[in-house]
Amino acid sequence: MTQSQERTRETGQEPKPGKREGEGEGDRSPRRSGRQLLAASVGNGVEWYDWFAYSFLAVYIADEIFPKGADNSLVPLLSTFAVFAVGFFMRPVGGLLLGAVADRAGRRSALTLTILLMGGSSLLVAVTPSYAAAGAFGPWCW
Repeated sequence: MTQSQERTRETGQEPKPGKREGEGEGDRSPRRSGRQLLAASVGNGVEWYDWFAYSFLAVYIADEIFPKGADNSLVPLLSTFAVFAVGFFMRPVGGLLLGAVADRAGRRSALTLTILLMGGSSLLVAVTPSYAAAGAFGPWCW
């Protein structure tokens, strides 16, 4: 009796057509796994670059976007870091929402949406008017 016949007898299910002996849903070739690992690493690197760029430029963003307090330059910087903190703590929520998108529409769609949202967010930071140009309306334009 072959392995396929034994498995059919044990499980009561016929093997799926088009599958060879020993191929399962979880089997991955080393080349495909390496490619997926590289893609995930590049995506993670781009995401962390975005966070690092914002944190390093926080001093300049604070001076341009938020109003200066009375003789205190710490208030705009803390406001900038508060925006950073809100974004950082919203990551798990985004993971839950985009996980649901990935379950329904597929990983590729979820990854595309993630990249578009990250790029759009960076664009909004770039085009936000300064406090000198838009006043108190500047940080809340978008």
